[in-house]
Amino acid sequence: MQVTFEHETHTYRDSTGIVVPSVTQILAGAGLIDYSMYQGAEYAAARGTAVHLACQYWDEGDLDYDGLDPEIVPYLDAWIRYREDSGFKPKLIEHMVSCDMPPFAGLLDRFGEIKEVDCLVDIKTGQPHPATALQLAAYAEGLGVLGACKRIAVYLRNDGKYKVERYRNDMADWNAFRSAYTVYQWKQEHNIGGN
Repeated sequence: MQVTFEHETHTYRDSTGIVVPSVTQILAGAGLIDYSMYQGAEYAAARGTAVHLACQYWDEGDLDYDGLDPEIVPYLDAWIRYREDSGFKPKLIEHMVSCDMPPFAGLLDRFGEIKEVDCLVDIKTGQPHPATALQLAAYAEGLGVLGACKRIAVYLRNDGKYKVERYRNDMADWNAFRSAYTVYQWKQEHNIGGN
């Protein structure tokens, strides 16, 4: 499926202009994640966006490190440390993926290699959450590498350290995501919830 992304509204559309749900909209709409329950959720989201941008610019070799907000620096340092420790080499950075069935789109953080093994890596600044496994399975399916790559979440911390979560390379997470899509779609059709 060919999809375009509107940055201002964070909306994905197919070639006919129909809105395509994002991976996180599906997970939230199915009730698997609820950002509103976190204290300071808006602030944390803004910080997460800033950290992602800093990591992106660093990975692309286009970062003004000295111009960074001091609050962002330890998170970026954690990402740099992860890259050095793991040897991760990104091939795709902030890459849009999509799928026809079920229809969804999303923006994966990184796809690359660790010791010649393909890896899908998601950068996080919050607390570990089980739904991340489903998110990464969806991205892997959208990229066409489900079952053929490792799926990893790297949780960056404000002390310059990181934590790595690795997910099983089986179909259970993909099947759970498809089930979440079914719940999301049913709720949409019956106008249940605000997603």
